[in-house]
Amino acid sequence: MGKRIIISTSWDKLDFLSNREQKGLIFIEDNPFIGYNHEQNKFESKKTDSDIILIQDIASQDILQNDGFIFKKATDYFLHHTNENGLIDVQEDLFAKSIKGQHGTAEEHKYKPVFDIILNSEDNKLNKILNFLGFTEEKIKEENELEAKLNLLHLCLTPDGLLEAEELLVDDWNVKEKEFKSLKEVSYNGAFNENYVIALVALRDKLLA
Repeated sequence: MGKRIIISTSWDKLDFLSNREQKGLIFIEDNPFIGYNHEQNKFESKKTDSDIILIQDIASQDILQNDGFIFKKATDYFLHHTNENGLIDVQEDLFAKSIKGQHGTAEEHKYKPVFDIILNSEDNKLNKILNFLGFTEEKIKEENELEAKLNLLHLCLTPDGLLEAEELLVDDWNVKEKEFKSLKEVSYNGAFNENYVIALVALRDKLLA
């Protein structure tokens, strides 16, 4: 099995859906997790071989695993809401990527559009959900690259971090021979001299352009 979307929710919080009585959603009330059966077009309790899985928002890692759930970090993507999440302290260790949402009707709350896909879309449910949430290869690559650039800039805040920062430079960023070199050249006078600040700003602007 490839990618999976794991959604933290509860029966009570799904009351914003006018059609929550459909497709076995009620099973989430009494089960730590339920999985979508595409052939039967409904959720089933403790279905581990599904690519769309709902977990109870208060369920801990131990509760889920004791009930038969197997985490697969490399391919698991997680949608959770902001006020309750039994996995909040460990989610970075359990999922490839996670994103916050809310049980509301607005598109930016994320839950309503995702459940509209689950309940109303006829095919490609998983891909539609992943695309909506930004869990695509292209989007993930962009986010990872931005994070790497920000980490590099953080190292460059003082000359002491330049040696480590240089090891993290990526040729495709096209800053090594000009902007980063200029920063190194003015680093000997310390981090708070005007030339260092100017060179650091030039590096930041080039990286984040």
